[in-house]
Amino acid sequence: MASYCGDFSSYWIGGVDYQSAAAYTVTADKVTAVPRITINYGTMIAGKVTSDAEAGAPSVPLRDIDVTALQYDTGTQSWVSRGSVSTAADGTYRLRNLQPGEYILRFIDYDGEFVEEFFSNSATMAGATTITVAEAGVTGKNVSLASQSVDTTGVLLSGVVKNRYGSGIDDIDVSLYNIGQDRWVENAETNRRGRFSFKDIEPGDYRISFYDDRERYVTDATTSLRVKVGTTKGADVSRSLVAFGKISGTVALPASTRTVWSEGEAVLFSESGDLVDSDRFDAGEGYSFGYLTPGRYKLRFSGYLYRSESRLPLIGQWWSKKYSMDSATTITIGDASVVKGVNVALTQQLAAIAAPKVTGTAKRGKTLRTTVGDWNGVAGNKYAYAWFRNGKAIKGATKSRPS
Repeated sequence: MASYCGDFSSYWIGGVDYQSAAAYTVTADKVTAVPRITINYGTMIAGKVTSDAEAGAPSVPLRDIDVTALQYDTGTQSWVSRGSVSTAADGTYRLRNLQPGEYILRFIDYDGEFVEEFFSNSATMAGATTITVAEAGVTGKNVSLASQSVDTTGVLLSGVVKNRYGSGIDDIDVSLYNIGQDRWVENAETNRRGRFSFKDIEPGDYRISFYDDRERYVTDATTSLRVKVGTTKGADVSRSLVAFGKISGTVALPASTRTVWSEGEAVLFSESGDLVDSDRFDAGEGYSFGYLTPGRYKLRFSGYLYRSESRLPLIGQWWSKKYSMDSATTITIGDASVVKGVNVALTQQLAAIAAPKVTGTAKRGKTLRTTVGDWNGVAGNKYAYAWFRNGKAIKGATKSRPS
């Protein structure tokens, strides 16, 4: 049988606790058999916690909200906790290992930003909705919490940091620099609605800088703000941040029984040709570039085959199947863009992108010329010419035009 113990269930053979459980005698050199049991890991209550939608602040998932399942104990005539859990980053929670029965749910924000609530939308335990839990469990027990009232006394500067959807961004470091005094004076951190405030600061000109140490959003010199703070009226500012982007893909390297191993490199450039980053990889591995600010990029790929003591270069290329930076296809990264599948295959096989071409008129007194064409590999290439008349090579005609 099972007895409940905190967030977990403990199981006793033959009873519900230590005192009532069956006792077994273990004898040396003998196997003591016990009954086969099926463990019931209990049931669960699941849901999601979000913030109330407010003017200028849409509803957002709330992390780190404490969710507790309470059950009435007739013996003690009191409500007893049967388990608690904190909400995940997306606001979801799962209270596991519960036994079938009736429960009420309590939601508490220990950071003090949101009002305590009982399911569903009750400020008191007496008004809480009872949830009946069967073996299959229950889901969809969602709540929306209201923000605590904020004391704005002495607040001369406040604001909100948002993403592209208008939702607040939490955990952004906000630093305040007094321009007149030429010094940093205060620091704050945005809450889960993206809000921040500074109290009791001196009037003057300030620069506000933002920094995301979780590396989700672009925070650099371009995101700073300049504000003027007065003596009585609080200044209210807002800043929208763009999220970093990412590029990833695979590079196929040629396989051979003679090849000991192979490696490749992906090099990322800005559209103007500035080096951004590089990533090395072995055969069978992919590459990726993260923390990319919105913009336009170009990618170059190269690689080598290793055979015994020799290193053989593969023919490099730019994305996509281009062989110069000027002709390379640009990759555009926007706010929170994730570009996948930028895949290429490298080879040693020389191939013509544009075949050599003969121009001019094949007639006495006229001039013929030829180009070398365009090839996938150009570094170190050497070209030879041969001209033919009536299917026979013309002696001495070994330049780009016959003499």
